[in-house]
Amino acid sequence: FYGGGFNGGATWECHPQAVYFAKRGLVCARAYYRVKSREGVTPDKCIEDAISAMRWIRKNAVMLGINPDRIATFGGSAGGTLAGAVHFIEGVDSPDDDRSISPKPNAMIMLFPAVKMRPESVDGNAELARRISILDNITYKTPPTLLMYSSDDFLWPDGKVFYEKLKEKNAFVEMYFVYN
Repeated sequence: FYGGGFNGGATWECHPQAVYFAKRGLVCARAYYRVKSREGVTPDKCIEDAISAMRWIRKNAVMLGINPDRIATFGGSAGGTLAGAVHFIEGVDSPDDDRSISPKPNAMIMLFPAVKMRPESVDGNAELARRISILDNITYKTPPTLLMYSSDDFLWPDGKVFYEKLKEKNAFVEMYFVYN
């Protein structure tokens, strides 16, 4: 999932990473999702689109030549948030989705994700911010997770809390910092 603060971004931004992993034998998909600057949506709609994309990939796994039980998510910034949201956030489904198909990944790579949504990111709606905040929706069944942040990133303090809460629940999670 590409980044862009839920306001912009494009699938081509993930092209170098997709090529890197594809050269190593992985099948990669870059999912488009609606953003505020183009479609006027708030982050819950971005999450809805990411969940739909994961369901589509799992439904079409055989056609894509992938194992439906070995699907990992990867993303940076807003895309890192989506890489985790497809696992942690419930009830943000498209009415067109087949809800019998799980959107939950088998592993997650989250680069500098915003794990705590603030009301200002969803037009002042505090309840919606809590409902779509990964940090507020941690479960015991978390797949293996890699978190990465820059030491200059204003998001990392929430990421550290997220990491600590996952560790408390015995999740297999690693967190790395790039120091600037």
